[in-house]
Amino acid sequence: MIGKWLAKRRLKVHLSGCNFKIAKTILVKQLAGSVIPKELAKLLDAFSSNPGTDTALDLILYDSKFVAVFELARSGGFTEHLFKQGDIK
Repeated sequence: MIGKWLAKRRLKVHLSGCNFKIAKTILVKQLAGSVIPKELAKLLDAFSSNPGTDTALDLILYDSKFVAVFELARSGGFTEHLFKQGDIK
């Protein structure tokens, strides 16, 4: 029980430097037109409606591969620079 809580806490700390607006844009572009499971669709809808640490954590707990998206969207990173330049819309 404590191990699971600690893992969630570490993920939340890791997500603290994320630009969730960019993460949302990346996810929309990656998954547009894809057929996805109903559970994932609910999680993506929740994240799109309220992009933040808790909804991002739900996506990561669903599939750990989502960590990569949130790492790409780190504040002050190269992806954020491209987003501000208009190269990512």
